[in-house]
Amino acid sequence: MDASEMFIYIIDYLIEAVAHDLPLVDFISKHLSWGLFVDYEYDPSGRAEDAPIDFVSYIRGRLQEADVQIRDLRLLLFSLLELISSSCHDVILYQQPVTLEEYKPYLYSCIKLLVSSSIL
Repeated sequence: MDASEMFIYIIDYLIEAVAHDLPLVDFISKHLSWGLFVDYEYDPSGRAEDAPIDFVSYIRGRLQEADVQIRDLRLLLFSLLELISSSCHDVILYQQPVTLEEYKPYLYSCIKLLVSSSIL
């Protein structure tokens, strides 16, 4: 799978995971990218499953495995997450201007353009 397909796969999973939790959709429409720019402190005495996932490092690792270099990964992720959270808000909550299934092909075309323009 190429880099664009990898991002679309992850994004599709995230959209489907939250699409049925409408209060969560409303909340993350303004706060989804916030976690990219916050440093988490983890208490090692806590349970391992409570540790936050370093999303940027995870994506960076998948890209390295695919031998893909991105100009500025944090900015690409920020742009993708802001695009998704803002544009999917009304689509998921109100089916406006179209349903989620109608919107996904357009969204994924935009994601492909953003990703491909970020590859070095």
